[in-house]
Amino acid sequence: MAHMKAKRVVHLLPNLNSGGCENQLLRVLPKVEGIEHIVVTLLDEGSLADRFRSAGVKVVNLNLANYWRIWRLGRLKGALNKYRPDLVISYLFVPDMIGRLIVKPFMGYVPIPFLRSTYEYPSLTFRGIRLAERLTKPLVSRYLANSASVKQAFVKGLGVDSKKITVIHNGIEAKKFKDVSVPDSLRHELGIKKDTQVITCVANLHPNKGHRYLVEAFASLAKDHPKASLLLVGDGIERQALERQVDDLGLVGRVLFLGRRTDVPAILALSDIFVLPTFFEGMSNAIMEAMASGLACLVTDIEPNHELIKSGENGLFFPVRNSKILARCLRELLEDKRLREKLGRVAQQTIQREYDIDVVAKQFGTFLEKYS
Repeated sequence: MAHMKAKRVVHLLPNLNSGGCENQLLRVLPKVEGIEHIVVTLLDEGSLADRFRSAGVKVVNLNLANYWRIWRLGRLKGALNKYRPDLVISYLFVPDMIGRLIVKPFMGYVPIPFLRSTYEYPSLTFRGIRLAERLTKPLVSRYLANSASVKQAFVKGLGVDSKKITVIHNGIEAKKFKDVSVPDSLRHELGIKKDTQVITCVANLHPNKGHRYLVEAFASLAKDHPKASLLLVGDGIERQALERQVDDLGLVGRVLFLGRRTDVPAILALSDIFVLPTFFEGMSNAIMEAMASGLACLVTDIEPNHELIKSGENGLFFPVRNSKILARCLRELLEDKRLREKLGRVAQQTIQREYDIDVVAKQFGTFLEKYS
C-alpha cells in the first residue's frame, strides 16, 4: 500500500531568536505528526535555528538583512516555488503584513496569520500596528490565535469576524519543569544560599514588560526581607536603564541580571515566587513554565493572564504599573509559605491538565490537516 505524501507547511518568521513565539514553535512542530514543517526566516537565522534542525524541522534563511530591502523578497517567492507548501502560516507583525500585501497577491498563497499579541499598549508604534491590522483584515480569510483574549481583542477592538479565528493555546512540556533538581553549581554561580528567598522574572528586558515596577516593589521590601533576592532572566534594550535603577536604589547584589539562559527549568526550581509585571501579553509561555514548576505566580491583572490564572486559586494579580500593590503581594507571599505552596500546587495541576504540549500539538495537527 502506497504512503500518502506528507502535507507541507511553511512557517514565516523574522528569525529564530529566543522569544516566546519561537520557543513555542520549537516545542510543538516536532510533535505534529504527518506534516513536513519548513521554517522560512526573513532576516537572520537566529540563535535557535540549529535546535530546530536537530528536531527535524527544516530552516531556510532568506537573509534580507533588513525589511527595507524589499526587492530581496523575490527570494521568498523562490522558496515557495521550490517547496510548494500546502499552507503558509505567518508569525509576528511584519511577516503578517508581508503575507497579506505581497505573498497573497504576487506569490499565489494565502497565509494564515498566527496572532500572538493584543497590541494593547498606548504607544505610537502599537497604534500604527492596530491601524494596519484594521486596514488589512479584508485580505485575511482565516486567523489563528494563541489565546481567547487575543481573539477577543481582534474581534471587539478591530472588528474581525470571530468565525475566522481559531484558538490554539501555547503549550509546554510540563514534565520538563516538574521535580527538577537544582545543581549546586547553579547556587554557587548565583550566590544563592539554601535559606535565600528567590523571586524570579523571566522576560525580555523591554519597556512593555514592566521590570522597573518590579524593581521598585522589591526595593520597598528588601530591607525587611534581607534574605530575599530578585533574579531577572532575559535581555533587551532596557537592561542599562534597569541596571542604573538597581544601582541608584542600592540593590546591587540583591537584584541579579542573568541574561538569556538555557537552564530556565533549574532557575525556576531554585525560585520561590514568579513575577511577570507585563503591560500586555498573548498567552505567556513564561507564566506557564512557572506554573508547571509549581511556583506561586504573581502577574498583572490583564485579560490574557486570566486564561491561566484564577486569583487566589493558582496565582495572584496586581494592577499594571502599580509597584505599591505588587510590593504588598510580594510581602504576603514571602511571609506565607503555606499560601505559596498551595498556589504553586494548583498552578502545576492546571498546566498538566490543560496546557501540556502533547494536547496542544494534537490540536494544531488537526487544524493543519483541515485547512491545508
